[in-house]
Amino acid sequence: MGWSKPNMRKSHNWIGSIRSIYAGDIDNDGFSEIITGGTTISSSGSSNSILVWSYDGENVIQKGVFEGISASSIFVLDVDNDQVAEVLTAGRTSNENGSFAQLSILQWNEGKLSLLQSKEWGSSIESYAYSVFANDLDGDGNVEIVTGGYDNDLTNSSGQLRVWSWNGEELSLKTNEEWRLVEDVYGVTISGLPMGNTVINNVKVGDIDSDGVKEIVTGGWAYDGEKFNAQLKIWNWNGNVFGLEKSHEWISEDITEIKSISLNDVDNDGDVEIVTCGLTSVYGSFNNTESVPDHAQLRVWSWKDNALTLEHSKDWTIGEGVVAWNLVTGDVDKDGVVEIVTVGCMGECGLCDPDLRIWSIDIRQGSFSVIQSELIIAVIGVCVLVGAVYFVLRKR
Repeated sequence: MGWSKPNMRKSHNWIGSIRSIYAGDIDNDGFSEIITGGTTISSSGSSNSILVWSYDGENVIQKGVFEGISASSIFVLDVDNDQVAEVLTAGRTSNENGSFAQLSILQWNEGKLSLLQSKEWGSSIESYAYSVFANDLDGDGNVEIVTGGYDNDLTNSSGQLRVWSWNGEELSLKTNEEWRLVEDVYGVTISGLPMGNTVINNVKVGDIDSDGVKEIVTGGWAYDGEKFNAQLKIWNWNGNVFGLEKSHEWISEDITEIKSISLNDVDNDGDVEIVTCGLTSVYGSFNNTESVPDHAQLRVWSWKDNALTLEHSKDWTIGEGVVAWNLVTGDVDKDGVVEIVTVGCMGECGLCDPDLRIWSIDIRQGSFSVIQSELIIAVIGVCVLVGAVYFVLRKR
């Protein structure tokens, strides 16, 4: 690696939380804005909010805010070919009847972020859209929106994958797919609360086998009646229905879970790899220092000739346990090598401190071993805008 430690350029604090973050040019000024989704807390209480920030190399400045939208995932793209980018968010909304999955489309217009349309759905009293992505799935020149999450309540949850279209006026559902590994069962978390049956945590789209057709890659977990399997699925979409190309499950501990996915050529072989991160944990380990600690898990896969191959794998733990919540890939130090950046949470004395690590694939030894440059950031505060400044020039 060409460097051993990243430098924090700027941090910005406010009372609230961040659940999602994305960088993209939403006002056509040639510069990327930073969009965060989470909560803001004031004297009147807590509210879901989407914040828009600018960074000029010296200062982080809040440009706009939209309140009332829960954003577990954010994506920015010109979906309707009007030369103006839309801000897509996935999350949920709640009322007296339950909690329902939500997909929202917003746009920066006349100096503020405005809601164009929002769709909510759910078959019972609890559903969630955890992830959103957009791309031209079937090669017809039109961009589709993809969401992933679950439906049918946690105690009967089905993994849910959906394709939507947006023509600038109407948001329409094109295809819905749901599944479970085993019917009529659900498992519990490390603290004993219902965790569910099957869930998608993350969705990405890309041509991962160089066949000219975009694949949809989903990651999450599925309960088999005893343990939670990490679940990686590869799909295609022909304009009407999904085609499942591959489903792969594995177990490392009682709970094994994919939290995030990135698609990129991380080993410089000319082919796109699937990079996943997540966690492994054992039942009863919550606040139990005598138990096996949570481990973060990082894996690199290839998809060629209808064969899914695990190329690299790394599990690690630190403190009282660690989770890799999110990852991004890109040449962050402009040395011609694509790095893998994982961000997660390290347990220590009952608190959860951020854990950021930077990885690359070493091809100099003739084998693709993972080398690690590590930075652990202990932050005591309410909300820190750190990752955004690192990844304004991120690649996905």
